[in-house]
Formats: sequence, C-alpha cells, structure tokens
Amino acid sequence: MQQELEAEGLRGYVYGSLHFRGAAHPDLHHRAQRALSWYRDLVVRAGGKGLLFSWVYDVGYLLLQADRFPFRSLAELDRWPPGERELRLDYENRFLNTLLRDPGVRAASEAVRRTPGRDDLIARACELILRPLLKAGGHPDAPALDPVLLRELNPRDRLDPAQEAQAYDELTGRPGALLEAHQASLRGYFAHLGPTLLLPEDVTELRHFSAFKRRAQRLAARRIGARTGALPAIEPRRFVVVEDRTAETELPDSGYYPSGGYSELANRGALENLVPTELVYMGEDPFGDSDDPRIDMFTLRHLENETLFFQRDSGQLMRTRRVVHLAVCPEDGLRLQLRWHKDPLVVLVYALALRLVGDLAEVFSKDAVSVEVHLIARTVAARERAQEDLALLQVLLRHEIALGLAAVHLHEALDLRALAERGRRVYGVAVASEGHRPAGLPEGDPPALAEGLRPPRVLVWRLGAAPADAEPEPGVRTPLEQPGTALLEQARDALLAQIAGAGRPL
Repeated sequence: MQQELEAEGLRGYVYGSLHFRGAAHPDLHHRAQRALSWYRDLVVRAGGKGLLFSWVYDVGYLLLQADRFPFRSLAELDRWPPGERELRLDYENRFLNTLLRDPGVRAASEAVRRTPGRDDLIARACELILRPLLKAGGHPDAPALDPVLLRELNPRDRLDPAQEAQAYDELTGRPGALLEAHQASLRGYFAHLGPTLLLPEDVTELRHFSAFKRRAQRLAARRIGARTGALPAIEPRRFVVVEDRTAETELPDSGYYPSGGYSELANRGALENLVPTELVYMGEDPFGDSDDPRIDMFTLRHLENETLFFQRDSGQLMRTRRVVHLAVCPEDGLRLQLRWHKDPLVVLVYALALRLVGDLAEVFSKDAVSVEVHLIARTVAARERAQEDLALLQVLLRHEIALGLAAVHLHEALDLRALAERGRRVYGVAVASEGHRPAGLPEGDPPALAEGLRPPRVLVWRLGAAPADAEPEPGVRTPLEQPGTALLEQARDALLAQIAGAGRPL
C-alpha cells in the first residue's frame, strides 16, 4: 500500500526531485510555479503515479525552448557529486537528447511554441511523451500524493532543491531516496518505450490541439491521423505528368511579368525561359567626370549578353494552376465499419484526402495545386452528421486552408463535371462505396459547358464492388474483402498516377 505524504513530505518529494533536473534555469522559482500546473494535471487527471516532478519540468520546458534548452551538465558538471554524475549524464544524454532529436517531439515542440500560453497543451504533450513511464506505473515505492495538498503547494520565495531533497531523505529515513527514484524512472521509461516516441495520431492531436472544440472531435482526429501517418512518403519521380503543355491564361495571370530575386537571374538555360530584362542603367560616368557620358557599346553588350537575362522557370506565366475536387457522400455506405477494418470507411477516405494535399504538391512541385473536399448530404439527418465532419476536416486542414491550398464544402447535390474553369486545370475524384453510385456523378448527361472550357478529368475511386448493372468505371478500385494497411497506400498511388496522366484520359 502506498504511503500518503503530509504537506512537508509532499513538498520535499516534489521540489527535491528538481535537484536532479536537466535544465539550468536561473529563475527556477517562477518556472517551477508554472510547471506545477502541468504536474497537477498529470497526477490528478492522467493518474500519473510515481511520476517525478523533475521529469515533467524538463519535458515541458524542452518543448517550450527546443534547441535553446539549457542543459545543466554544460555549466555544473564539475560540481556534481561523483555518485550522481553518471546517472545525471545518462538522463540528459539518453532521455533529453533523444527527445530533442526525435521528429515527433520536434513537431510537438512547434505546436507548443505556436501557442506557448496553453498550459493544457503542454500538460497533454508531457503526458504523451511520458506515456512509457506512466505505463510502467512510475518508480517503485512511490508515495501517494494528496490532490488537495498538491493543489495548495506553492514554491517559497527561494527554492533550494538540494535542501528539499535532503529533508525528504531524512523524513523517509532512506538516504538517496530521490536518486533511486530517478534511476528507477529512467530504467522503467526505456523498458516500456516502443519503436517511436510519439505516434502519428499524437502529433496530429498536438498540432491541432488549440482548434478542437470537443473531446469527441479530438478523438476522431486521432483516428484519421493514425491512418494518415501510416501512409509512407511518396517518391515524386515515380509520377510522370503526361499532358499537353498549353495552359489558359486568365486573371490573375494576365498583367504579370516574371519577377523574382537574384536567384532568378541567369545568362544560360532553356531558350524559351530566357528573356531580356527591361533594365536601363542611368547615372554618372563611372570612369570619368563627364556629365553626359557617351554610351560604351562594349559595356552595353557585356551587360546584355552576360547579366541582363532573366530565368523564369518559377515565374507566374510558367506556373500551371490546378485544382482537385474530391466528392464524398458519407451516408452512402462509408460510415459502415467492416469487422476486419479498425475504422469506418469514411475515416480511410478522410485520411487519404489529407495526404493528397501534400502529395499532390510534391507531384506538381512547380505548379499551384489545391484540393477541395466536397461533402454531399441529401437529407436533414445526413447534413447534421456531415456538419460534424466538415468542422473536423476544417480543423485538420486549417493551415492549408489559410494558405489557399485546400477547402472543404458541404452540398445537397453536386456534379463534378460542371466544375470546369478557364484559369485552372480541373480534376475530379468521385468516391463510391460498394453498391452505390459515385458521389458527385449524378445520372444523366454531363452539363453543357461554356465555350472555351475543357471538361474536368474525372475518375472514380471505388471502395468494394460496383453495382451489378453499372457500366464500367474508369478509375481506381480498392477491394475490401480482406484486411491490409497496404490497400490505402495502393489507392493513393493509383489516384496520383491517374491525376498525373499516366492512366487513360477521362
């Protein structure tokens, strides 16, 4: 049975652990006061038994400071007792430095530093990072902490962790009790550490933590994030763009002239990408005192042939604008969860939609490409559920939406074939589940387009089998008869290949 600490014992246990912290902060008193809110959250809400305060303190401020985190060993190594030096160096090198180098933790640190005042976000990030230690139950012989006393605990004007640690040792009658707890915590953490520090769904949750309105929304985002993170990165060179090179020019393109910085200037390259600049050099005679210097033809030709050319590979006039419309009707069998799949089919669709935003930007790296997700809901009940999906996708794509790279819409009816534009190449992906018509492709002939508009390239992503009486569908089919995490990856790669033009024009 755990021994419950009184007020003085609790103070020694909590503040005494800071004697073994890895951060060298001169204003320890004020920083400890803030870190106490994270620690209370983990102990009371997350049930963090046997969790040393110093671990929460270090992880929290490492998230806030990242590469500017001040390691104590750099300033105090020579003052550490020989009996503590090896363990404390091991803690800094194996634990804190591992966190600092981990890509998931760095992504979590970016999310924390974006909103540094959110203590609830820092506490949640600490909980996820310290999950192996929480799973291990903390260090052995850990005392029970009274939540009321912990809430009333506040640092005094001057905080001396070494004195607090000594007081706790005297109270328990076990010299070096906190040192043993620190060593056991380090051992337990790495014994329960998995292959990755943070899972993809953890990074998704932390990245959008401040935008979630409800716990249910956060949990749904974790499921989508897990599926999105399971997809490996693409190799853009595998997807060759096959299309004609003509591109319509419409506002805002008209009136643009190639513009850029010094990196855009060149005197060699593809002929069609080199144009003389419209620069005129006027001023005093650089080689004399003449107020009206004559034109030096040699200098003029040198400037024209060697420097006054402009490379416009990334100019506005060479940039093709593209938009990919993804039509989804969640009520057409996509909310179904098959027994051999962990998630409903709509989670797979939303996960792929999120990945398409980044993957298409890599395939069309020199172009302006955006992805628009269209949710179709025909009934009142379906619209209510689709509103929740709309809000969730707007959270998960909020950064891309702010940059104009993505958009999410809700419709009662939609025809992808009517979304042609003059200024952009338009692609359509109609999602269809087993036994249902593709979303965004109603029955009947395609709508008539205005003169000069080319019809969008539309393909069907079929999940499962098509209806028995359906006509053959050009596009991608994903079988659902068997489980497998590779199915979504294969569907993603096939869709990218079709959009890039490797498949038959649609």
